[in-house]
Amino acid sequence: MRKWAMSAVAFLLTVSICFSGCSSAPTAAKTGDSGKPAKAANAFSQKTEVMVKTEDDVQIQTAIPVYSGFSAAEKLNKEIRKISVDGIAEVKEMGKDLGDSAAEKHLYFTSFFDSFLDGDVLSVWIYSENYTGGAHGFRWLRTFNVNTKTGETYETPGALFKDPQAGTKLITDKILADIQRHPELYFPEAAQTVKDLNGKYSFYLDGQNLVVYFQLYDIAPYAAGIQEFKFPLKDLQTKIPLGGHKRGDIRLNGEDISFAAKVVSNDNGEFLPLEDTAKALGLTVTQMDGKYTVNGKAVKPVMMDGTAYLPLMTFNDLLKEFGVKGFALFDGQILRMFLDNNTGKEIALGYRKENPSGSAQSSSSQTVKPEDKK
Repeated sequence: MRKWAMSAVAFLLTVSICFSGCSSAPTAAKTGDSGKPAKAANAFSQKTEVMVKTEDDVQIQTAIPVYSGFSAAEKLNKEIRKISVDGIAEVKEMGKDLGDSAAEKHLYFTSFFDSFLDGDVLSVWIYSENYTGGAHGFRWLRTFNVNTKTGETYETPGALFKDPQAGTKLITDKILADIQRHPELYFPEAAQTVKDLNGKYSFYLDGQNLVVYFQLYDIAPYAAGIQEFKFPLKDLQTKIPLGGHKRGDIRLNGEDISFAAKVVSNDNGEFLPLEDTAKALGLTVTQMDGKYTVNGKAVKPVMMDGTAYLPLMTFNDLLKEFGVKGFALFDGQILRMFLDNNTGKEIALGYRKENPSGSAQSSSSQTVKPEDKK
């Protein structure tokens, strides 16, 4: 089990002060000699759209994937786009009722993605968070699992198993066992809530794991975060081979990349290796006589074990200053970075200013904030 704890609130408040089914059965995916899953045998493509701006007093930071090259791509793009369009509209609407309150100065919506392509199976998960007043923000998760070859969508984990009933029972039993081991972490009715779902769990695939998750307040208090339960795919009998590739902890536009130096998180904040991070974000570092510049701007890095580091927030500020659409964030385990690279025809599926704004229906309308559960 892992609890999702984003640093989006701190990031955005700092910005406000200083300024992110199918008819045929799926075929087996092949695994290459490197241990990484073979790419889908089609014209699969993933681009990224990024928006970092303040609009109608709402701080907006979003990164969405834009897909092409498979039959389900257009529908998937529209559903993902709708999350941000609706989320932004919701915060703007809520802001109208706040007037000149202190909360009105800190309204935000942030949304970003992660993804994993395992053979022909694409798993995408969208993290969203907003603040519309009150003691704290609210966050939620939305996932999509689709076979890029057949167009089949997998709504529940059972759809992936050779024996859906047996596989789902294994997952349910492990979740219930964890609740029984740690009852202090969950609501008293948590076990019954899990049973009542009858295996209709929300999930995503991340490397070697299938991850089942529960939204805020589903089975645990707000402070406990979004509850996630990881299941090694090697222990599950899936219809097609899955789980051949272990994910890394550094990702750019949803893809694993590597740094020579590690990310550092301590009481002073989150620090990223200067040269590794700048290279990933397309920035140029120069060093002369012990002094550093990034794209010609002087910076004062912190030296750790002989490596130059800058605070994560400094990189976000530099991207903004240089007019680069991108941002980075760290959740305590995974560093995620995003750069806008969607320059093709798929742009019409995004949420650029020149495109229709879409529905104003609440993106989090299906997630209730029960005030009686603390």
